[in-house]
Amino acid sequence: MNDANGADAIGGSARDAIYREIILEEYKHPRNKGLLAGATHVAKARNSTCGDELSVQLLIKDGRVQDVKFEGVGCAVSQAAASLFTEHIKGKPVREVERMDEKTIVSLFGFAPNPARMKCAVLVMRAAADALDAKTDAKTDAKTDAKTDAKTDAKTDAKTDRE
Repeated sequence: MNDANGADAIGGSARDAIYREIILEEYKHPRNKGLLAGATHVAKARNSTCGDELSVQLLIKDGRVQDVKFEGVGCAVSQAAASLFTEHIKGKPVREVERMDEKTIVSLFGFAPNPARMKCAVLVMRAAADALDAKTDAKTDAKTDAKTDAKTDAKTDAKTDRE
């Protein structure tokens, strides 16, 4: 039942009801939920305000998100956002995913969640960004380790030569 302003019985507009329906549908039937075998990038993120937790696993090949999965528990907003976002980034270049922000979530939802719920909505992006950063750090660490190993080997070789 709507009032003269188009508000439905639970206090929102008809448009809000549609968006709630979208969130509930994604929450009840999430896409890309589960473990991704062979993931190249993995990270977890937590929203300490409400207790939402997500793990994002990415398979990156040739600079693109070939596949993505998520696991976790949380409110309908965080789970719906994870479903929508993971579906959205499949096939996208990593550079494009790295540039995504809150506007991406707003676009996927079709509306801006209230500020308290925005933290829930962007949790999946934080986890994806952390996963991409972790892999970058791992490459950097590997290069650093290789340089350190080369220096250590050179010192050991020089010491052996002197003996």
